[in-house]
Amino acid sequence: MSVHSVEYAEAAAERAKEDTTVTAAVPRTSSSRPTAELIQPTVLATFERRKPYDNASDRKRQIDLALVRLVVGDLQPFSVVEDRWFKNFVKVLDSRYQLPSRRTLTRSLIPELYTSEKARVKNLLDSAEAVSLTTDIWTSQKT
Repeated sequence: MSVHSVEYAEAAAERAKEDTTVTAAVPRTSSSRPTAELIQPTVLATFERRKPYDNASDRKRQIDLALVRLVVGDLQPFSVVEDRWFKNFVKVLDSRYQLPSRRTLTRSLIPELYTSEKARVKNLLDSAEAVSLTTDIWTSQKT
């Protein structure tokens, strides 16, 4: 069995895991080729892979959360989602993902993250045995 045949069989098996609707290809009978049942996606499954993610899909929500963490964590401007090269970068990474608008980012996604993080921190503080806060009210005239 050649290296290429093994790699092809592995790739076909991986693709079969991704596709829920598949058809079996005709096994090869040539003596120089392995006789393994190959999985080929249907035309419909191929077109499904081209459609943008549904707004309720787990993958869309996962990427949205990563985007919000990027914007908030790195202090990026909200307009980054409108930048031509950022759009190109995202399209290359995952062509099915559609960037949210700046409005969606500011009115929906960031407030959702704020609410969940606020609840997480509140739970941490509620379960803490002690909390220590410090402040510095002195300011140097030279700085």
